[in-house]
Amino acid sequence: MKRMLSHSWILICLTLASQSVNAADPGIAYPDPAGGWNYIFRGDAAASGTGVFDSLDGTWNKSNGSSEWAGDGIGGILSNANPPGGVSAFLEGDLTYPATNVNYLRIQDTGRPDQQSGASFTNNGCGGCVFSAPPGTDRKIQFVHDMGTDLGGPPADTFLDDGFTITFRARVPTPAKTTNAVDNLYPSGESGSGPQPYPAAGDGYLIADNANGFFNPRQAAIGKLGFSLVTSNDTGGGLTATPKANFQGLMLNGLNGITPNNNIDFTEVASQFLPLDPTEWNEFWIVVKKDNSGVGTHLVLVYTNGSISAQAFHVTAATSGGEAGGGSGNHIEMGMSQSA
Repeated sequence: MKRMLSHSWILICLTLASQSVNAADPGIAYPDPAGGWNYIFRGDAAASGTGVFDSLDGTWNKSNGSSEWAGDGIGGILSNANPPGGVSAFLEGDLTYPATNVNYLRIQDTGRPDQQSGASFTNNGCGGCVFSAPPGTDRKIQFVHDMGTDLGGPPADTFLDDGFTITFRARVPTPAKTTNAVDNLYPSGESGSGPQPYPAAGDGYLIADNANGFFNPRQAAIGKLGFSLVTSNDTGGGLTATPKANFQGLMLNGLNGITPNNNIDFTEVASQFLPLDPTEWNEFWIVVKKDNSGVGTHLVLVYTNGSISAQAFHVTAATSGGEAGGGSGNHIEMGMSQSA
């Protein structure tokens, strides 16, 4: 099997963070597989780079049609070069294991700050700022990693069919569970209300736009899957938009037949998800393979937090070709690509 992304912690809301620590950390629930991983992102790098597979740890492409990262971090005084949101690598004490400091990457998309350009903000300053590209608006942030350059050589174009394993730690940040910066929100279509405080219950991300979640593996032989963390109040737009998720947990592609198609997102088919508290660090070990049952295109087995019992999901892959900069076509996307 092709395996990828060992022990990355990923923090998410319209925020995303990833992180990885030593195997001695009591928080790691699963050991590495025999032979190790094809690729590991350790969550301790947030380099902007030029976008040609030199961002984050030097292997991610930030230049694609679903990214407007200004190269800035989260927090600080707002300016044209530091719009709300951004990408930062943080070090923080783990609340579950207080003696352990963990590195993680936080990616935050605050909504549509570009719709409020020129406003005199009272939150974080920035009178008369104009959030527009260049350098970027942070209204969508997406990274692409080309799997063709990983250890073991390029994967087969059918790697999702043949067998694929990904593990990561993730959470939706909340003010009560982080000591590092989380910016205010600028909800899409709600500029008249001005910046809004980041929600106490967090701000997750619904799968939309053809299997775009927080993590999206895509095989060249047609087939894209999305994995995302969702809170109950999440919408496809601003804070007052409808419908709301009305569920919380790890969201996957919907089920819509045995042929890949793009009608698998939220509002298109019944949502499929694993119920859990997305605001806590959760560790996921996910195995994907072709679904030979005649139900969906792929069978997804999700193990969580050390459990050796999997929750099985029959899903339908999207036909989306993924983001520009996918290299060989076999790639994984990380971030939040929706403009709203």
